[in-house]
Amino acid sequence: MAKLITDARAIDLLCRTRQIAEQRLAQRLYGAFSEGVALRNLQTVGARVVQEMIQHQDLPLKKVLGECQILDIFKIKRFASLDDILAKSARLTPSDIADIIYICGEWVLAGGGTQGGNWPANEVQGAYKVGVTPEKPVKNGNGWADRYAGEAQRAVWKQEPGGRYRGSWTAPMETHIAERLGPASTPGIAGKRSLEGSTVLKLDRLFGLLRGADISGSTAEGASILERWGSDILHSAYYLLPLATLVYNAHHTLLEVALTLSLNRIIDYHIGFYTTLLPDGVPPELDAVVAALNDAESEMSHFVVFFENSQPAGCLLFEQTWEKNILRQSRFGRAVDMLALAQQLPNFPSRSDVFDLIRTQALELAPGLPSEPAVAKVKLTQ
Repeated sequence: MAKLITDARAIDLLCRTRQIAEQRLAQRLYGAFSEGVALRNLQTVGARVVQEMIQHQDLPLKKVLGECQILDIFKIKRFASLDDILAKSARLTPSDIADIIYICGEWVLAGGGTQGGNWPANEVQGAYKVGVTPEKPVKNGNGWADRYAGEAQRAVWKQEPGGRYRGSWTAPMETHIAERLGPASTPGIAGKRSLEGSTVLKLDRLFGLLRGADISGSTAEGASILERWGSDILHSAYYLLPLATLVYNAHHTLLEVALTLSLNRIIDYHIGFYTTLLPDGVPPELDAVVAALNDAESEMSHFVVFFENSQPAGCLLFEQTWEKNILRQSRFGRAVDMLALAQQLPNFPSRSDVFDLIRTQALELAPGLPSEPAVAKVKLTQ
């Protein structure tokens, strides 16, 4: 039976523990991409992307590079030029490569390089085709595949348009920035934050997650770029690069990246079940990714939070193995389904909102809901 917790300190501890665990997971994933064959493969892809940008040197590229020079979030600013990056490509870190991918994405979206033409319908080895079929080549006005992140953003995305975040960080994020990124770092979510009304922010509150910058369009662009320049050397596990770089560097949260990957059918993430972040096909050089996800999942508590007057009023903690199995298999907790369902939720889901979700999306859990006579009448056979 689900355990009802109403003590504010206990709820806060559960949420902080989950938030810290996800930032630590991102750190481990970053480490997996930072050495050996995995890093060399990424450096090769980064060099290929830079080389193509150098060959074009068009106005859209100059515009994007000028804009990027004024952004503090780019670690790649330590290089003098694109030619300098190419010459020193063996020194590129996963964060550098993520910067290159972002710049390339902005370049193409600005009309550069391909001039809106078709890119080959590549797919990383062992992965699903991401929004691409033989009948539907990689094409739209900006030369991208029909990425679902864009549709999701138009439907549910509410992000602060710019400036610097003036609210207070949660303690887990403060610790992560201070101890892992360094006090001089500038996280992306310091500049853009999800606003009230964001569907992803509702999910953050429901599952006790960090508040970030809303669903990640950069992840969708990155998938296209990895396909375009890395399909001959990369396997599908490399799609998880944004989980390492964007999350570790606090540009997005784990959920915001995982939603984009799930909407594009690369993975099918169930919130808190981190092994569902794995796409098909993990090469030996990324065995550490599998270990990190297994460890994080085995240590994770599964719970949902409900609110009263905009404050946490209680949470349901699911500790039994059978409860966790239901959560893993039902729509309640499946990221893509919850993104759709949460559009109908208030900004601060109430106890009745959460109980109703469980009854409709994870019926087998309903008889275990505490302290409601109506729930006790619900039978598993219904």
